[in-house]
Amino acid sequence: MALLPIVLLSLGFSWFLASLCVFLRDIGQIVGVLTMALMYATPIFYLVSVLPVVNQS
Repeated sequence: MALLPIVLLSLGFSWFLASLCVFLRDIGQIVGVLTMALMYATPIFYLVSVLPVVNQS
């Protein structure tokens, strides 16, 4: 149910950045760097029960 507003918001934001990139060419490089930084900053957690058991013998 909450997927539609998220899709519309991201679509509008991407259209805004695309129109801004026409006038300011550096926006493309800035968005690439920010996307990479946000991907590295995203915490990823796994439950201990999901991890496979490794034999260390």
